[in-house]
Amino acid sequence: MALLRVCLEQYARLRAWRTKPEKAEKLDEKGDAAPRDWLNTAGLKRLLPFNRALGEFAHAKRNSKWDGARKLLTEIQVDATPETAIYSARGHAMGIVSGLIWHESIQHVQMLASDVGMVMEEIFNEHRGEGFDGEMNEWFNRVVQFKGMEFGAGIGEA
Repeated sequence: MALLRVCLEQYARLRAWRTKPEKAEKLDEKGDAAPRDWLNTAGLKRLLPFNRALGEFAHAKRNSKWDGARKLLTEIQVDATPETAIYSARGHAMGIVSGLIWHESIQHVQMLASDVGMVMEEIFNEHRGEGFDGEMNEWFNRVVQFKGMEFGAGIGEA
């Protein structure tokens, strides 16, 4: 899950460089930007709760709030049943991030070679189905509902 947080940050960086290159350059020059900063710059503020959950898994400290992070990953799944959601939460998170990176990569390729980008988009749509942007917008709206979610006590705290 820690690596997934890095992937989410890289997705935000890609998107920021594509959509707001001047702001991305300033943030890059700053040198100490957190994943949260890249998400904000890329217009992905709605993903901050997701980033926070992944961030909890990135560390193994007494105050790491894994139970709360696991609960958030469970709750943000759109079509999971309550009985199985805990078992599919991490896989769902990986699927979301890989889809976002894939989709963003297509946007960059289309800027360089539109014909190659179109073929990539066709392959993406065959694999993921049409309407990815709408699905992600719906999922982003679902995630932001957990903005104030308390993650509870850390793994080493009673």
